[in-house]
Amino acid sequence: MIRSVGTLYAIQDLFDHLEQHLIAKDEFLTGFSKYGTSTALDVYDTATKLSWICTAESGQLVPTLIGQEANKGINRPSKLRCQLAKIIEANHPTWAALLPKGRKEAIAGFPEEIKQCFDEAFLLGDISEEVVLWWVQSSSVMRAVAQRLRVATGVRGERKSLLYEHQRTGHMPRCKDSKRAMQVTTSYRYEIARIRNPSKSKSKHQTEIFAMQKFTLLNTNG
Repeated sequence: MIRSVGTLYAIQDLFDHLEQHLIAKDEFLTGFSKYGTSTALDVYDTATKLSWICTAESGQLVPTLIGQEANKGINRPSKLRCQLAKIIEANHPTWAALLPKGRKEAIAGFPEEIKQCFDEAFLLGDISEEVVLWWVQSSSVMRAVAQRLRVATGVRGERKSLLYEHQRTGHMPRCKDSKRAMQVTTSYRYEIARIRNPSKSKSKHQTEIFAMQKFTLLNTNG
């Protein structure tokens, strides 16, 4: 998505241009073979994929609200920090998964073009309050993303386990506390255990669900 820091700089210039007067998409693409250190096509494609600009019915390029928020700042570095933060928040790029690991480890794993972006945004060496806050907020975004993925994975596992037990026993697993059919939610993880049903023959089993913090599937004999 980000080919170079030059593309992000060129998008900053485009937004400055659009603040003064709008320009038609075709005019932009044909009138600027180069735009800053990037190309007009790269600038247009990147800004469009990020939903920072759109094309009006009149054919003119128009900044979106998201794009305006992403290109705020008083200078190049501050605008670059804002752009990177919005990319992380909206797109969750693969490299951003390294952010919660801390600055040193994240930097070591970044692709070169991303490392250059961070360097020119003063996010590598500076420890000002603004930069520290940027790292805290961006890391928090990716921690939340990772947590949602873990929850989704757990829920899929729970559903498969419930389906398996239903198919195996012919009965939906029951919640131990409520003694009713269990509806899977994201609030808990569940431990599935086979127990004997005292009201039936010894060869029969029923399944109950025990709420717990970590998902575990118990294989019990009997």
